[in-house]
Amino acid sequence: MRAAGEVDAYNAAELRQVLEQARSEEGARILVCLKQVPYIDSTGLGVLVGVYKQTAESGGHLVVCCPAPQVRKVFEISGVEQLIQLHPDEASGLAALRRAKGGASDA
Repeated sequence: MRAAGEVDAYNAAELRQVLEQARSEEGARILVCLKQVPYIDSTGLGVLVGVYKQTAESGGHLVVCCPAPQVRKVFEISGVEQLIQLHPDEASGLAALRRAKGGASDA
């Protein structure tokens, strides 16, 4: 899944809806690419954390790739990087999903 634009309180519901559809399968593997996201706020982080937890509870896995430096900093400051794996590019994100129980989906 490739996000674009700011991820904040105004559009977090749309992101949640797309991610919920992607995780609807038990054991779903989700790669969220933030390459085109210049800004994320706490609401956007909350969506990612919530979907991450739901995905993990159903035997799936969610990773994030390509965060811009300012987006990465928000993950670091908030501590979310300790929960959700951040990868520098899509290839390493997909490889992490393959290692997490052998299958990948870039919904």
